[in-house]
Amino acid sequence: MTVSFTVDGDHKADDLFFLKLFLFNHRIGHHDFSLLIIDKIIAYVNKIKKRMRYSMEIFMYGETEKNHLRFSDETMNRLIGSLGHVERAVEPDIFKALVSSIISQQISTKAAETVKERLSQKAGEISAESISGLSFEDLRSCGLSGRKSEYILGAARASIEGKIDFNALHSMEDQEVIDTLVSLKGVGVWTAEMMLIFSLQRPNVFSYLDLGIRRGIMRAYGLKELSKTDFELLRAKLTPYCTVASLYFWKLAGMDNWESVLY
Repeated sequence: MTVSFTVDGDHKADDLFFLKLFLFNHRIGHHDFSLLIIDKIIAYVNKIKKRMRYSMEIFMYGETEKNHLRFSDETMNRLIGSLGHVERAVEPDIFKALVSSIISQQISTKAAETVKERLSQKAGEISAESISGLSFEDLRSCGLSGRKSEYILGAARASIEGKIDFNALHSMEDQEVIDTLVSLKGVGVWTAEMMLIFSLQRPNVFSYLDLGIRRGIMRAYGLKELSKTDFELLRAKLTPYCTVASLYFWKLAGMDNWESVLY
């Protein structure tokens, strides 16, 4: 599933057409949804589109994966039944995804978006080639720390010099991808695992290093703590679709009213 956003204000008429079509398909009449409200929604969406500037793709999975998890584990059965189909955006360009991940380390989402926007304005399309054309000072001027600037420039150089073939990662096994990425300065195992999920869309990634996943598991199973041993036992039960299970644990971890999902 791909949702492509237009940024241009000239596409407002097209946006209005598709929104009207959505309202018609959902049997929502103009008496329920005024054109003024539609205009406000379009203005807000265009603001978000301008800031984000990407075509959003969604992690792909379906009934096969969900049914396996539901039959394998009663708690997953309840989660999937309550939460429905959970969607998470992915970035298929792994170099671009890696740069985004490095930017986002230890800062707020809002701050990360600001830095990404500035970097996009300076570099154009984010790629190893465009980044390698920038100086350390250029990256620092975007709001990046010195270390993050070094990490991003280092990843670009590794690609340009042929030390890492980012396109080749698509054909590697999961552990080989991790081993390759952690050879880059500033990239740890957790970051590499997130690349497996949110760029390469690997189906069976289960990160014990991710606090959100652990929090979601503890909430789902009523645990006060989660040992590595218990985590691995759950991994065995949810294999080969641990990534899909992780989407549900992340969703649960981020909910304020999470108890209502389970009880």
